[in-house]
Amino acid sequence: VSPLNILKWEKIVISIFNKMLKHGGIFHFWGHAWSIEKHKQWKKIEKFFAYISGRKNVEYLSNFEAWSKCLNEV
Repeated sequence: VSPLNILKWEKIVISIFNKMLKHGGIFHFWGHAWSIEKHKQWKKIEKFFAYISGRKNVEYLSNFEAWSKCLNEV
C-alpha cells in the first residue's frame, strides 16, 4: 500500500480478500500494532476482521499452521 493510501487500506484488502474467495488461494493479513496505533486504525481493523470472520468456506490458520500445511502438500 502506497503511503498516500495508508489510511484507505481497508478497501484494498477487502477487494483482495473477495478475489481470493472467488478464485481461491491464500489471503494473509499482516501488520504491526505500533503502526495501527500510530495511525489510529483499530476501528478499521475490527471492522475488517468482522467482515472476514466466521465464513464457512474459509480455513483460518496461524502462520505456523499455514507453513506446515504448505510443507505437507509439496
